[in-house]
Amino acid sequence: MKKNWLNGMLIPFFLLCITLPLLLADFQGGEISAGENRYLATFPTAKRGMIAWRDGLENWIGDNAFGRKLGLRLTASADYWLSGQHGDNVIEGKEQWLFLLPPYDYAEWQNTNRPSEKTLALWSEQYLDIQKGLESEGIQFLLCMWPRKYTVYPEMMPDNLKRLEGPSNYELIRRSFYAHPQLHFVEPYDELTAAKKNGLTYSKARDTGHWSNYGAFLGYRVLMEKAKELIPELRVLTEADFHISEQTFETKLDNGFSTTEQDVGYALKQNNANADKSFFERSQLTMADRWQSYQYYTNTDATLPKAIIVGDSYMWMFMLDNLAQSFSELVFIHIDDIAILEPLSRIIRPDLVVFAGLGSAVGLILTRVNAEE
Repeated sequence: MKKNWLNGMLIPFFLLCITLPLLLADFQGGEISAGENRYLATFPTAKRGMIAWRDGLENWIGDNAFGRKLGLRLTASADYWLSGQHGDNVIEGKEQWLFLLPPYDYAEWQNTNRPSEKTLALWSEQYLDIQKGLESEGIQFLLCMWPRKYTVYPEMMPDNLKRLEGPSNYELIRRSFYAHPQLHFVEPYDELTAAKKNGLTYSKARDTGHWSNYGAFLGYRVLMEKAKELIPELRVLTEADFHISEQTFETKLDNGFSTTEQDVGYALKQNNANADKSFFERSQLTMADRWQSYQYYTNTDATLPKAIIVGDSYMWMFMLDNLAQSFSELVFIHIDDIAILEPLSRIIRPDLVVFAGLGSAVGLILTRVNAEE
C-alpha cells in the first residue's frame, strides 16, 4: 500500500518538475545576457510557420526557463574559483576590465594567426571584384572593419597573456586594404584610440566583447562619412540630432567581482524610420541567423537612397536605428545570411551595399561569398 502511494506521488512530482520551469519562465524574453555576450531568445510567434515556431520555442525555453539564471550563476562561480575565468571564455584584465576571449581570439591576440601577404593580396583582389561587380549594376560598395576590444585597449589585457612582437592581425589587414585606394574601405581604429582620452570607447565590464555607446557612435560616424563620399546626398547624423545623457553602469558577478563604468546615451530627437521584421516572411526569404538579428526599415522620406548591410553584432546591437534615418529602405542581414544577398538585392534594388566585419571576419565573409558561387 505504501509503495503504491509513493508511486502515485512520483507522477505529479515528475510533472511538476517539468512544468514549473516553464510556468515561472520569462514569457517575453529578449534580455541582454552580459555574461554570454548576447540577447536571450524572445517568445516565438507563429507568423513564420510551425517549423520556425518550434525552433523558436526550443530557443526560448533554453534561454528563459526558470532556474537557468541560478544555474549560470553557480557555473560562473565554479569557473572563477577553479580557473580564474568569469564565465565562458571571459578573462579579467587590469583595473577590472573583462574581455571575451574565445579560442580563436587567443590566436589573434597573440599574433599567431597573422594572414600571409599572399592571403592579404587575395582578399583585396576578391573585394575589388565584388566592388566592380556591384558598380556594374549601379550599386556602390563599402567594406568596413571593426577592431576588437583588446585591439583598442591592449594595455588592459593581463600581462601573463604574451603576444608575438610586430604588427597585429588587424594592423596587417588594414594596411593591405588601404594600400588599394580604389577599394572603398574604412575602419575606425584611429578614431576610437584617440577618443579614449574623452571616455570609454569600449565597455569596461558590462559588455565583455563590444564597444560602448560612445564608441559605437564614433564607428557610425566613420562609416557614414565614408558612405557620403560615395553618395553625396546622404545625411550623416551629428550629436545635435540626439538627446545625450550620461550613464553609469554597475557590473556585479556572483563571485564577488564588482565595478562601475561611465557611458553616454544617445536618444534620437526625431525617429523617421520604422522597423518591420515581417518583411522577410513576406519576401519568402529563409534566414540562417540564429540570433534573428535581421531587420528591415522604411523611412518617412521615400526619396532617400536604399541600402543593404551585411554585418555582425557591432552593428545590429548598436547602429541600425541611426543608420535607418538616412535611407528610404534599409535591410540588415547577419554574415550568416549572406546567401540571400542576391535575391534580397533584386527585391530592394539598393544604392549601397555595406560589408562590415570584426577584425579577421572580413576573411570569413569572403569564405561565405565564395561558398555561394
